[in-house]
Amino acid sequence: RAVLQAHLKAGATGFRYNFVGSMSDRGAPDRNHEGHGGWTIDDLGGRIDEWMLNYRPDIVLLHAGTNNITVGDSPATTAEKLQSLIAQIRSHDPDTKIFVAKVIKSRDPGRRPNTNAYESLIPGVVAASGPDVYLVDQSTIAGTDIYDWTHPNDFGYAKMAYNWYNAMDKVIAAGAWKPVASPYRLRKAYICQLHFDLGGKRACFKRAV
Repeated sequence: RAVLQAHLKAGATGFRYNFVGSMSDRGAPDRNHEGHGGWTIDDLGGRIDEWMLNYRPDIVLLHAGTNNITVGDSPATTAEKLQSLIAQIRSHDPDTKIFVAKVIKSRDPGRRPNTNAYESLIPGVVAASGPDVYLVDQSTIAGTDIYDWTHPNDFGYAKMAYNWYNAMDKVIAAGAWKPVASPYRLRKAYICQLHFDLGGKRACFKRAV
């Protein structure tokens, strides 16, 4: 969120925005959001009516379904639930612009096939969801962009922010926003391996990847 807000401040000339939601975390100038770690689409669907009524967002950035695969839902079932969630959001205001992500890759060998299969169904879900629903390809966040089995590191989050920004630019400003630096141009990253020496002090050694 912090990187996306920085892009909007630097490049989205004349665009006024306010991040909304029941959550408030440090790390971004505008702290409000509705990003819930570990939640399934079912969990989001149980609260979305409340959030839409309370905050009335003009724009929704939706990256959902990874946790459904984790708890054992099939790709097809997860895609159906995503379709229902989008419809639930649109029922409050059909003019709300919903940007739906092709989910980031999984590094878990056990979950990867179903995650990839679900991801391949998302464009069809978006195409069948009506106007003002847009696909954003976040599946390019993979490999060394992810610090564990599932979650992006700062490099991965920078790519996600860049993708959200450019998708919004095309829809909201017809490409008139200023370009921002692309993290995809970087060809070298570092992994910080944390070690504890004999004195109990932490030492971080970087290695290029």
